[in-house]
Amino acid sequence: MISATITLFGAWVGGLAGLCLEHYQIRRFHADIDAGRHLLIIDVPRQSIDALREVLARFDISAGGEGSTLVLPFELRRA
Repeated sequence: MISATITLFGAWVGGLAGLCLEHYQIRRFHADIDAGRHLLIIDVPRQSIDALREVLARFDISAGGEGSTLVLPFELRRA
C-alpha cells in the first residue's frame, strides 16, 4: 500500500511538472506559435524525407527544422 501511494504521488507530481513546462522540441517554435502561425509535426522515416520535402514545396509549406524522436534521458539539451 505504501509503495502504491508513493508511486501515485510521484506520477501526480510528474504530471503537474509536465503541465508547467514547454516541451524542449517545441520551444524553438514558440514565437511563431504566438504570432498565430501553425505548427505541423510530421514523423517520417529518414528514407522518406526527400519525398516529404517535395510535398511541402508543392503546397508552399515551409519546413521549420528537423529533429529526432529518439529520446536520450541523460542527454544535455540546450534551451
